[in-house]
Amino acid sequence: MRSIILSRCLLIVITVLSPGEGFVHISFSNPYTDIKNQMVKVRDKVTSVVADLVFKANGIDTLSLPIKKKLTLTDVNQEPGFSLTKEEMVKFKIWDKGIIPFFIDEYSFDKVLRDRIRMILDEVNAATGVQFMEIPSPPIDEKEKYVLFINRREALRCVDHTTNDFTNEGVQRVVLGYDCIDLQTGMAALILTLLGVPPQHNAPNRDHYIEVITNNIIPDKLSYFTKLQNTDWLFHDIEYDFESASHYPYHMYSAHGASTIRPKWHVDETSPVGENRALSINDILKIKMLYSYIMKHSSDKMHAACSHMFQPGNAFSNHQAHKFKVISARQKPNKYLGNDPFQNLSENDGNDDVYTY
Repeated sequence: MRSIILSRCLLIVITVLSPGEGFVHISFSNPYTDIKNQMVKVRDKVTSVVADLVFKANGIDTLSLPIKKKLTLTDVNQEPGFSLTKEEMVKFKIWDKGIIPFFIDEYSFDKVLRDRIRMILDEVNAATGVQFMEIPSPPIDEKEKYVLFINRREALRCVDHTTNDFTNEGVQRVVLGYDCIDLQTGMAALILTLLGVPPQHNAPNRDHYIEVITNNIIPDKLSYFTKLQNTDWLFHDIEYDFESASHYPYHMYSAHGASTIRPKWHVDETSPVGENRALSINDILKIKMLYSYIMKHSSDKMHAACSHMFQPGNAFSNHQAHKFKVISARQKPNKYLGNDPFQNLSENDGNDDVYTY
């Protein structure tokens, strides 16, 4: 029944849109490019209208759905973050208080490379608010959690790490290839994984955006393409991000040169999927979602403890305490909590998440 509705809607929309949507206004200075661009615009408008009609056919009021808006740095910087339980912090391997102690192996990297690593981590600190903090030597306590950047085998390329490679205590070994010591060449994806943010192409709703062709993937790399469950993904309220530093490109880990990831029909196939190696604005937002609240909470506790170190002076009665704005934690997504009201609508089409935020 759904396919019949889609077919009828598509026929009607094309009939309505075709006379005035681009074909009359096409410029022939570069026929192939111009026609293709106009067709993409028509396709995108058809997609949105068809989606609206399908929602209405299923009795869903589109006005009640979350409205997409362009994310700005102001939005990101005002992100309150999740209030994670102790169990959730263990589950997602969150660093306590947002502090990540790290040590750079001197036998693996000379001073120039060590300084470059420090500079990159300083940039991450400034952009995300977390604190990568260098320590002078590895901790004596074997259970104390810290990052060890190492490359004794002198690898050149970036070495893939998954969240399963890291734990909640002890040393977290990160093999950092020499060509990877740059936020533009792969280190950004490593930072996301290290902070507990899974790759975008593992998102539960990925089937609506990409097709993972398992037959084309090197067998021992299949685990890198595993789709997560809703309860393992805290970022349902963020749109699928093709520009994420963690998103694989089309031919990642191809066994014989064929694509391992293919975009779905409503995604422009010329878009640079997985080619952005720097942190996207959504990547930064995800990090802030995980850490903003716990860092603010730990900071408040520290300020309260420090207050006992001081005695009020003679003019203390004239002092007016600064009133801080109390910001509530971000609500956790319904899909993460298992309360998705639209879950039954996609049981027949194989897509876990048709309605994007």
